Amino acid sequence: MLTPRSVRNVVKSHVFDPPDFDPATTKTGTTNISSKVVVLIRYLRERFERPTDDKCIVFVDQRYTARLLAKLFLQPNIGTPHLRVGTLVGTRSGDSGDLNQSFRDQVLAMTNFRKGAINCLFATSVAEEGLDVPDCNLIIRFDLYTTLIQYIQSRGRARYVNSRYIHMYESGNQDHMQNILEVRKNEKILKTFCQSLPEDRLLTGNDIDMDHFLAKEKSHRVYKTPAGAKLTYKMSLMVLANFVDSLESGNETNLQPEYVITVQNKMFICEVILPAKSPITGSIGRPCTTKQVAKCSAAFETCLELVKGKHLDEYLLPVSSDRDPSFNLLIDEDILDLFLLLQTF
Repeated sequence: MLTPRSVRNVVKSHVFDPPDFDPATTKTGTTNISSKVVVLIRYLRERFERPTDDKCIVFVDQRYTARLLAKLFLQPNIGTPHLRVGTLVGTRSGDSGDLNQSFRDQVLAMTNFRKGAINCLFATSVAEEGLDVPDCNLIIRFDLYTTLIQYIQSRGRARYVNSRYIHMYESGNQDHMQNILEVRKNEKILKTFCQSLPEDRLLTGNDIDMDHFLAKEKSHRVYKTPAGAKLTYKMSLMVLANFVDSLESGNETNLQPEYVITVQNKMFICEVILPAKSPITGSIGRPCTTKQVAKCSAAFETCLELVKGKHLDEYLLPVSSDRDPSFNLLIDEDILDLFLLLQTF
């Protein structure tokens, strides 16, 4: 009977053939690279053939896919000198070996992507809502979205003018085509619905300026842990997203907190609903004058409940996450801008 250790030894001792790809002709000589990956190689090589300010996120479903693609594009015959790759995957606990990414590594990956040290990020759903890079201009869905929310959130990461969103689907695959057509149809329905809302429920362009609205709000609070970590309204969104991503997902691949906003007496109240795997169901925030701050308030209250239940540690990290023990620091407000969560609609 094979044990995990014996399987690991077999894999370590096996000699794998290098990726068979001819950069001169952009063709493969054998079948050790899938046709799907070949299409991605061709496109990224052409896009990053020369110096460029382009910033790209390639969305995949699984962490190992992100790791493998990043390593593949580090090969000299695959990548280009102008293609600087990185990964952004979750901190979920479990028996997935070294596929997890510590919170410290997430911060570094986001910082490097924002600064341009990385210009192509292979990411799982952890980046669908939460990565705000204004000059990101290319999104590629290597693994096709399965829901309208996934589609909208991943597309929303391309925030630059004249950005491009690419769907990768299998030629002749009716399920893939039906999926694309379905989300486009539902998106039109959603837009029509949003446009029909009364004026006090519509978001304007200024609503994404979180700092502006937080500065005007007098009711938001700050919580400090005994270790000195500071939880603010804005930071609570990132802390909660990181906690949800650490939960065991089972067959679900896109665990996210759900925010439900209602209006009472011309004030916005938000309720956070956490996935079934969460030890708490969520919380309701305080009444606020804007949707964005109401969302922050609900996330803040939920984080307090998680701290109270000892589901977040003294550094506001999931107690089950495998993090670097040397990364015991207070997160600077400048770093927090990387985690600003924008309400899609």
